[in-house]
Amino acid sequence: MSDNVSKFQGCRLVVHLIAQSPQIHFQHRETGVTLRGSELKPKLDIFLYKKMKKEYRGALDYKIKIVCERPPERVDLGTGREKPYSIFYGNTGREEKLAGVWSDPTLEILCFNEELKLLIEENLTEFFCVTNFGMMQDKGFGSYILQEAGHISPKRIGEWLAKRYEAKYCWYCSGRENWAKKECSKTQFLWIKNFYGIMKSGQNYGSYERSFLFEYMHKNKQKLVDTSNVKESIDNEKAWMKQQGIAPVIFKSDNNKMKYDRKDENSRYVRAFMGMASTQSWKGEVKSETISISDPKKEIERIESPVYFKIIENNIYFIIREIPDEIYGKVFQFSGRKTGRLKTPEKSDFTDNRFDAEAFMSAYVSYYNSNKKLDKELKQKIGPVREWRYEG
Repeated sequence: MSDNVSKFQGCRLVVHLIAQSPQIHFQHRETGVTLRGSELKPKLDIFLYKKMKKEYRGALDYKIKIVCERPPERVDLGTGREKPYSIFYGNTGREEKLAGVWSDPTLEILCFNEELKLLIEENLTEFFCVTNFGMMQDKGFGSYILQEAGHISPKRIGEWLAKRYEAKYCWYCSGRENWAKKECSKTQFLWIKNFYGIMKSGQNYGSYERSFLFEYMHKNKQKLVDTSNVKESIDNEKAWMKQQGIAPVIFKSDNNKMKYDRKDENSRYVRAFMGMASTQSWKGEVKSETISISDPKKEIERIESPVYFKIIENNIYFIIREIPDEIYGKVFQFSGRKTGRLKTPEKSDFTDNRFDAEAFMSAYVSYYNSNKKLDKELKQKIGPVREWRYEG
């Protein structure tokens, strides 16, 4: 519960939302476009049911109205490698481009149930501090807070995020103070793109940095981090696709050629643990090539990332959730120049029969903070990542 609680006046509660990051919107050209009630209310309903420790039983008995009196500000997305908001790839191949919008709408809630009114009053601030909206919300887009709540300490927000996503840890980092919000946001999303990208896929521009996830699964001792959760070295799908002739190989040296002439013995689709899209784009000898990834049993279309970012003021918060049971040992089909099948790591590949996601993130944060060459320019604008443990 927040110290500053907005109260119902009779049956009406009116609060003002302040955007902390742009929301990706398909109606960005329309006047008054903002947060949609059709997304907000179901999320708030689920959040309130959890606060009551009850199973979801359908829509709760209150109504909402969202009005944006001032015209929203439009921002372009995905316009270049080092451009702001280039973390968004959803405009590739689109004729009608999506865009982000900054809007500060007014939210009105109408409720006649006294118990429900109290529940909403006590939890509305927390709800907005742990919830994003629109596309790519797990990467921090579509963040809002209540103007009436005032300043909330990072520790309180970290506690709320850990509780909401059933995590033990929350990490956060800060931009410099008195930084104009919309300028700060551009750097925040560039930081998220690089931080997350190096962790999952590595970095191929500027200085080369191999995927930390690959190195962790390989139990690479040169990274000087604890990899005891992984029993034996696990190879990755990137090398496997090249060795199987599914993906193009561009030889830069004889050592590189020898690497893909061999066949790894313990290959797994490891990046599925950090989320899966249906396609990957690879650089070919002449042009880029697309590799499609699918579940032969048609049970899974995509896997969302377990990492959830929340932007509030000049701070970036994030947590990592546990890997769902159904992802372990799951076979996926890769279709490119050839077709092949590969499964994700099994539970038995790890101590305690599970991939310890928070131990992995803690190891990555330690490596990221200690590597002075990594994201050097961004680190001058966004401070080191801090780790906070939830004791609840």
